[in-house]
Formats: sequence, structure tokens, C-alpha cells
Amino acid sequence: MRYALVVLVVATVWLGGCDSDGDGDPNKTDCMPDDPAAHAAGTEVCDDGKDNDCDGNTDCCDDECSGKDKPAACRERCGDGADNDCDGETDENCTFVHVDAGGGGACALAANELPHCWGDAKELEGFLVDATVGGGTSCGLKKDGSFFCTGGGMAGNSPKGVAYSAVYAGTSYACGIRKDDGRVNCFAGGRMVFGQASFGETKVKGVTTKTAPKDLKGYTELDTSNSHICGLRKNGMVTCWGNNDQGQCDAPRDSFLRVAAGEGFSCGLGRDGALTCWGAGAPATLPEGDFERIAAGEGFVCGLKAEGVAICTGSEAVAAAPEGPFKSISAGDGHVCGLTTEDALSCWGACDEGACDPNWK
Repeated sequence: MRYALVVLVVATVWLGGCDSDGDGDPNKTDCMPDDPAAHAAGTEVCDDGKDNDCDGNTDCCDDECSGKDKPAACRERCGDGADNDCDGETDENCTFVHVDAGGGGACALAANELPHCWGDAKELEGFLVDATVGGGTSCGLKKDGSFFCTGGGMAGNSPKGVAYSAVYAGTSYACGIRKDDGRVNCFAGGRMVFGQASFGETKVKGVTTKTAPKDLKGYTELDTSNSHICGLRKNGMVTCWGNNDQGQCDAPRDSFLRVAAGEGFSCGLGRDGALTCWGAGAPATLPEGDFERIAAGEGFVCGLKAEGVAICTGSEAVAAAPEGPFKSISAGDGHVCGLTTEDALSCWGACDEGACDPNWK
């Protein structure tokens, strides 16, 4: 009897009937006989590095992971020299034309007009001409001048029949500048206690705010923080509205070329290339130099020189800016992302949860 049992076991093993990992697939046909997550009847998981269905293809190279609904894990990871999406090309679509940081992430537009978002930025889809990120909110501008937003209660499209030249996302709100007259239209995903997206005085007690002007025509540029907005008019005057608990909305009556809204402060770039900031939240020391662009976040401000050098103050992490050279910079809550003169992305600062890593998602 014992001899017969041994013969039966040996025969079973020889015939491939042994199932070492207990996944129902005999070792003879199981490509990973010690891993129950991989077997001939399995379903391919597109980002775990395993051939889950034992068809000889792994992750994005598997037919189950290809097509229009290919998951984010199958997108090309720029700079690693690998064909991540299995299309026969390496590091394709890795030149960029735009980047915008906000909250703990950022979104960029590739040369093919497709968006690429990372960190805690909400994903965007489709062909776009502009992309913007706020705290928990992302928005994309289409070629026809309409825009859509996602996250922070902002899931939806802009009103039909209105074309915008630019869109700016904040925390659960967004503002667009109309093409026809430069009028600012703002929309909220919830109740804006600081009045950023509702042009009436807030009724929340104990909140110091500044009401938006009734005439919001003639704007060329905006910048949004979590709780206030600053806009630049054609004549160089800056108007800010929303949370004003630290004087961040009390803009001087000077003429500026650029504007930036940080947390608890705002800044303008003067016609002489120098920075002027207002609000108690501004860093004690401002960048010095002749700048062409500016960006501001939580307690820090950056200036970008004509030769592409970024100089930042107020945060040790942000102050350690890479050499670049950059053609543009944008600030999130605690980090900065720049677009280099070679159309590549570079981010630095507080880099928790992938805020500085374009390949994080």
C-alpha cells in the first residue's frame, strides 16, 4: 500500500499535476509555480512586474493592458531609457511646453498637447492648450477656449459659448480670463468662505476678506493661492481679492509686469525687474536681481532671470534651486517646478508624496 502511494505521487509530479502554490494551475503549465498570483488562468495586473496570465508578456506589453484605456502605470516614464508603454519607442513625448505646480503636485503639457500630472494633482485627459493645478483641483483649457476641472468638487465644464484665453485653479475653485474682453469669471466647487469665487462679501464671522471689484474686465494674468486671487490689468495695476487676514490683498498702486499669489502674501514684478511683496506671510528676505518671471508658495518666493537662473528665498528646500536654465517656473505649496530651455521638467523643494517627481504616478 505504501509503495503504491509513492508511485502515485511520483507519477503525479512527473505528469505535471503538482500545484506548489495552490493556485489551481499545475506546475507544468504555471509560469511561476511558487507564486499564486501568476497562473495560466490569471488576469494581467498592469503594474506589478509579473506575467500574471502566463502568456509571456508582462505589464504594459500584455494585450490586456494595451489600448485606449491603458492605465497610468503604462505611460512612458521619461528619462529611464525603457519602453514602458511597449510601443517600440523609448522616452517619446518627453519634451514639454508648459508646467504648472499647485498644492502638492503639478501638471505639464507635452509637445503633443497631452497632459501629464503627478503628486496629488488630479489627472487631466485629452488634448489641451493649457493646464493648471490648485490644492486638490486641476483644470485643462481646450483649443475651442472652453475648460474643464476635476477634483475639489469642481468636476465639470465651463459655460457653453464662452471662450477663455487662460484658466487658473485654486483650492476648490477656478478662474478664467475671457478672450473677448479680458473679463474674469470664477467658479467654485463649494462655498468659498473667503469670497474668491463669489463677488459678494462673505458672511463668515471673524474672516477678514477683500471683495472683488465689480468691474473685472481688462485682465491679462491671474495667480491663485489656496484662499486669494491676484489679477494683473492691461495698465499694470494689480487687484487682489479673497482672504486678506495678513494684508495679502492690499496691493500697492504701482505698475507691474507679473503677479504672484503666495500663502498670506502676494508679489508683483516691477518694470525695473525688481520684486515687491505685500502681506505678513512674505519671506523676510526677497530675491534680488533683474527678473522676468516670479512664483510664490507657502513662505517662499522665486524670481527667474533672463538667462534662466532661478533664485528663491524663504525656504531652505526651495532655495536649493537646480541650475536649469529655465524658461518658466511655477510654485506649489512647498515646491517649485520649472521647464528647462531643453523642454524638460525639473522640480525641487518639499517633495513629499511625489510632488517633485514627474514619474510618480
